[in-house]
Amino acid sequence: MSLASWIKRNIIGILPYHYVPHVHKLIKSSAAGYGWTLQQDRDPKHTAHYCADYLDEKSKMKPEFNLLDWPSQSPDMNPIEHVWAFMKAEIRRNRLIFATEKDCFDHVKTTFEQLPPDYLRKLIHSMPDRVKALVKAKGGPTPY
Repeated sequence: MSLASWIKRNIIGILPYHYVPHVHKLIKSSAAGYGWTLQQDRDPKHTAHYCADYLDEKSKMKPEFNLLDWPSQSPDMNPIEHVWAFMKAEIRRNRLIFATEKDCFDHVKTTFEQLPPDYLRKLIHSMPDRVKALVKAKGGPTPY
């Protein structure tokens, strides 16, 4: 399967079947019914023309679907990146090899569910410092 086919099948499938319904649910549960702004990094799979076209079309049809304009080569301040790194290190440390995609998914899901609450709290509480560091660096690289 080509990379383009994989992106179209997996990444684009996430948008209409997971992202859009979840956003609708959040908007409905919001007391004021506010719209939703998607902030994504500039990872190539996120900016692939399949994804960009889908999100552009969606935002024109539904004003509650906004896409935050995000500069390329900007530091990734999202704490979830630390979670992914933690989980990848866990897999590497245990030298895990998965026989199937399902085995890999099951292991990642279990690892995610077992993340230490204190670790997650620390990441959440780091956000003010992350923002201050980003402002101080004028949008450039930060220690995070």
